Amino acid sequence: MGLGKEKARVVGFRLKDTKSEDRAPSSPTTKAVILAEPRSDPTYNLPPALLPIVWISAHAMFLTRLPRAPTTQTVRKFSSIASRRQVTIPYTQTCPSPTCECAAMPPDLDIDRKSPLLNTMAAYAEHVVICTGKEDWASNIAQEEGETGDFVNGIKGIIGKGGVAFDPFTNILLTASSLPKSNPQNTTTALLFPSFQKLKNMPNSQPALSNFASAYLKPTSLHPFHTALTPAQKQNLTRNPACASTLPKPDPITTPTILICGHASRDSRCGTLVTLAATSMPAT
Repeated sequence: MGLGKEKARVVGFRLKDTKSEDRAPSSPTTKAVILAEPRSDPTYNLPPALLPIVWISAHAMFLTRLPRAPTTQTVRKFSSIASRRQVTIPYTQTCPSPTCECAAMPPDLDIDRKSPLLNTMAAYAEHVVICTGKEDWASNIAQEEGETGDFVNGIKGIIGKGGVAFDPFTNILLTASSLPKSNPQNTTTALLFPSFQKLKNMPNSQPALSNFASAYLKPTSLHPFHTALTPAQKQNLTRNPACASTLPKPDPITTPTILICGHASRDSRCGTLVTLAATSMPAT
């Protein structure tokens, strides 16, 4: 992933999947797996006092996936098969010892604390965080009604499997979040990582979504597997930054964004831990 001068640090918690009978009913709380942080020094630890926190309840789905990767449409548990692609961005090997008093953890949570997290999730080229203004969604976010469903299905029809610009070597992650939605109807606001850009009030029309995919989601260069394609086919699969001129001008994301996973209807442990995470972070 090319981040230019800024880099992203990703921190997560690995949770084993729970049986369906162990899952709690849906809860309008929030869920925490990914910290995407613009930074120039990978060894720098941002002081908590300077950390503006955004609480986000997130539910994700992959639009494309390499054939060798495990195939699940909604991403909840981490894959047990390590990705063959190596991470090139700075990452946290282990969490440092706490410097403050931490809330007591429930003793009965079945959490794998020993297996390494690195390369346990399929790599993706871009993470699109959709601002929905909601804290709970359908099990498959493509089944959401209104702007969220329109946006997801529109993007899926372009670069998803079977789409007009589908590329199995370019994985895009879509996540629904509780960040405030767009005010105008039939528009979508989204955050892009690791591009660290926010696009406000994008129309959900087919031309606008096609330009969005071309400007921000398609690859800048194609996999060697595509060598035999015609020039027109290659152009259709390749990013075209000029398409951005037809969309709202993006705002740079210059502060850390923390996504907290707390969709209790999919994993009861998230519903339990989200309260601890959400209340403890401001206190530090």
